[in-house]
Formats: sequence, structure tokens, C-alpha cells
Amino acid sequence: MLYIILEIMLFGAILSLDLWSKHAAAAYLADKPFREAPLIDGFMDLKYSQNTGASWGIFRDHTLVLTIFTAVALAGVLIFLILRRKKDKKLLRLPLILILAGGAGNLVDRIMFGYVRDFLRYTFIDFPIFNVADAAITVGSIGLIVYLIVEFFREAKTLKKAKAGELQTSNPDEIIETIGSPQPERADAAKETKKSKDAERNGNGTKYG
Repeated sequence: MLYIILEIMLFGAILSLDLWSKHAAAAYLADKPFREAPLIDGFMDLKYSQNTGASWGIFRDHTLVLTIFTAVALAGVLIFLILRRKKDKKLLRLPLILILAGGAGNLVDRIMFGYVRDFLRYTFIDFPIFNVADAAITVGSIGLIVYLIVEFFREAKTLKKAKAGELQTSNPDEIIETIGSPQPERADAAKETKKSKDAERNGNGTKYG
């Protein structure tokens, strides 16, 4: 239960930070030339942009389709997290929470404005302008991929050990002991035969006596 509360708090924190940072950046850059300003010299600056596409500026001018797709995808992730809240490993749920929070932040923008407000831009490489939600989605996606790869190799290793255990030769002493010891059915049959013979002998002794 505590972990679920922490998940909700993480989701709320990322969503709140995303929406607040978008509003603050839009207000701060409103009167700046070209709506941009330096942030970290040689690394990143602020550049306001209205993105009608998906994260990192792809699929531009497809707002309605992206809104519907995002809403359906987020609903699927949310249902998955709710139904499997007691079954999934925590390392799987964490990246899904990041993806859910980031997707929700951009979905709010698309519904309210018809576009997503981006404002972060790297200055040392040619890279699309992005926002906090995009960063959360990216980190969550990378974490999910790493988790799935690790789990794949872990399951493969476990399966390999299981097969090796099945093919491993049993202890020879145990085999000899098993072969040498009488089977329960045979032992019972031998006991019954012995009892019958003893009964016959006793009967014959009584008859001739």
C-alpha cells in the first residue's frame, strides 16, 4: 500500500512540475526576443515552441489523432497498473509511472490548447525542443526497455538451468538402492503369499493331527 501511495505521489509530482514549468516558461519568454533565453551556457537554453505533433516534434499537425491515441494508450497503462498492482515487480511499475505522468502532461496541453508547449533546447547538438513530460516519457521508455531485456536474459538463464537439471544424471547409489529395494506392490504380494502358505500349513497340521 505504501508503494502505491509513493507511485501516486511520483505521478502527481511529475505532472505538476510539467504543467507548472510550461506555464512559467511561456510567461517568462513572452516578452523575450524570438521567445528564447539562455539557461545553461553551452548546454541548454529556453526556446518557446508550440508543438502540434508528438514528443520531440514528430507527427506535426496531427493533434486530434495524437490526442485520441494518447488517451487510449494512457488508459491502457493505467488499467494495467491498477489490475496488476499486487503482481508486478516494482522495477516494472516505475518506468510505467514515468510514461503515464509524461503522457498525461502532454495530453492536458493538447486538450486545453490544441498543441504541446515545449521550451527546453540543447545548444551543443541539433535536437528537437522538448519539455519535462517528454523527458519523463523518454526516461521511462529507456527504463522499460532495459527492464525487459534484463528479464528476458534472466528467464532464459533460468530455463537453461531447469533443462540442465532435468538432463543431469541421478546419483548412482540412489539408482542401485532403488533397483535393489522391492516395490511396494511386490512386497505386499509376497506377504500375502507367505500368509496363505502359513495358513495352509497350519490347516494341514490340524487335519492330520
